[in-house]
Amino acid sequence: MFPKDMDFEFYLDSIKFVIIMFIVATIGMLYCAYLYVIRDASIEYIIIRSLDIYTVVVPPALPAAMTIGIVHSMKRLKRLKIYCTCQSRINVAGKIKLVCFDKTGTLTEDGLHFFGLLPYDGLQFVTNIYENLVKDLSQIDVRSPIIATMASCHSLTHINGSLAGDPLDLSMFNATDWELEESGADNSRFDNLLPSIVRPSKKLYSGESPIEIGIVHQFPFNSKTQSMCVIGQVFGTRRYTVYCKGAPEKIIQSCLKETIPTNILSVLEEFGSSGYRVLALAYKDLPKKVNWKSLYHLKLENVQSNLIFLGFLVMQNKLKPQSSNVIQQLRTANIKCVMVTGDNLYTGLSVARECSMVPTNINIAVLTATPSTELNKAEIKLEPTLGHCLDIQDEKVYYAIDGRSWSVLESDFPNWLPYIVSKGLVFGRMLPEQKVKLVEYFQSMGYVTAMCGDGANDAGALKVAHVGISLSQAEASIAAPFTSQITNVSCVTKVIREGRCALVTSFGIFKYMTCYSLIQFITLVLLYSKGIMLGNFQFLYFDFILTTSLAIVMGDIEPTDTVHPHRPLSKILTPKNLIPLFFTIVGLCFDTNRVIILPRNTRLVCAYKACMV
Repeated sequence: MFPKDMDFEFYLDSIKFVIIMFIVATIGMLYCAYLYVIRDASIEYIIIRSLDIYTVVVPPALPAAMTIGIVHSMKRLKRLKIYCTCQSRINVAGKIKLVCFDKTGTLTEDGLHFFGLLPYDGLQFVTNIYENLVKDLSQIDVRSPIIATMASCHSLTHINGSLAGDPLDLSMFNATDWELEESGADNSRFDNLLPSIVRPSKKLYSGESPIEIGIVHQFPFNSKTQSMCVIGQVFGTRRYTVYCKGAPEKIIQSCLKETIPTNILSVLEEFGSSGYRVLALAYKDLPKKVNWKSLYHLKLENVQSNLIFLGFLVMQNKLKPQSSNVIQQLRTANIKCVMVTGDNLYTGLSVARECSMVPTNINIAVLTATPSTELNKAEIKLEPTLGHCLDIQDEKVYYAIDGRSWSVLESDFPNWLPYIVSKGLVFGRMLPEQKVKLVEYFQSMGYVTAMCGDGANDAGALKVAHVGISLSQAEASIAAPFTSQITNVSCVTKVIREGRCALVTSFGIFKYMTCYSLIQFITLVLLYSKGIMLGNFQFLYFDFILTTSLAIVMGDIEPTDTVHPHRPLSKILTPKNLIPLFFTIVGLCFDTNRVIILPRNTRLVCAYKACMV
């Protein structure tokens, strides 16, 4: 339910370095205790002065100082209407190397617009499918099963006098120009057994309504079956009818073979390649023996079988204006962008090309994997996308794969998965659990992975990703550490910029606090060796005036305007950091020792000259 715990290298190295500093402080404490013992100091005084070494080397203000940059970044994100529930993920966002995007509602508009209806008759023996696309549904008989399916297969309801529900259902139902009648008020509607009724509006007929359908049972949308079914009854008849809509690949498998046109896959690919979202519609009449009592005991697999294919419902999903610019910024910054969607693979490919996620200078191969059977072995096929050629030897060939083929790769070709994941750009028809596995594969390959989505089917991926960004304040926001009230992907670059700013600030403050601690530690040890002590006001001045004020000022650094290709460092225990620190400490020891010893030697020389005189 909540974001997955993770070990960020910056925090791990910080703990290791603090342990090293603690060991150094212990050595210094033992040395100081030895000095005071030989000077016959009291035990209380020895303990107090020895413990001073610990507070100097490992200052109590270190954790607070390191979070100053994160706090400032959180405030700036809040002003941008981006809210963070896990502040440690802000630093992690500065190391993002790959971003997974959902499609609908994230890269494209949340609402779908009705584009047209392609009935079964319009699919057969047609060279141009757009010629038979029906955009005015009044041309179709209101009694036809395809109109009945569009009017009844949904989960809409009236709230405060207006229809509410899934945007796709709303667009589909409004296109039919039918009416939905529900019995009872909003607060009592679900307590009665009277069915909802759909009928044509009076614009479509004169006199009595030619058809009324009562929706008596509903099988809600299921992410596994990728479909939805309702059972209705046309008033005046005794038989019940199943109306079904869903992903074409799933509905086709549930339909009778003789009702499926031979060119259905090519038609589906053409619509998908043009960026349209396509739903398949089907229906069947239940046997006469099915009555009201047995209706509620029917299983979905029995209801959704031996269907009669009716046609395609074509919806238009427009790209958000900010999507292309954000994707281009990320690609310029060498951050890989991947689409992970539950929609049709070819629709995802079209949107990916439109938003520049798939550059024009590379080729995309569609990978199709078929499972093994008793007669045939599992096999993999690579095919070019519509209107493109394919050269397998070309290094600029990337892959697109759907959820069904992903499952086959997992079971029959697991050795292929790392290669396909590293070269994959578009993943379509992915189930929620498959999205989770994909994100985990990216993480296992060393990518600091972000996930940006807006639906409940993205919640699992948002949870396991290093940085999850939700564009919805509903289910997905519970699992994601970041939630944006601005529902477009521009929030991704803002989170990355603030993450880099916070990480650089935390890194700088940590190095400053470390150098400050070592400087004060070496100074104190040298002073203790000479029998000199700092006063309480001097300690207060060093810790409060010098350290705290400078840390606050360093933390209030604004991020850059763009995302640059160079990502900030996150590892502390590296030669690049330790070698300069070592030479700084050596030089400091030399200079400090010279400052303390030189004046004493100068006084000895002056005394010698006075005696000679």
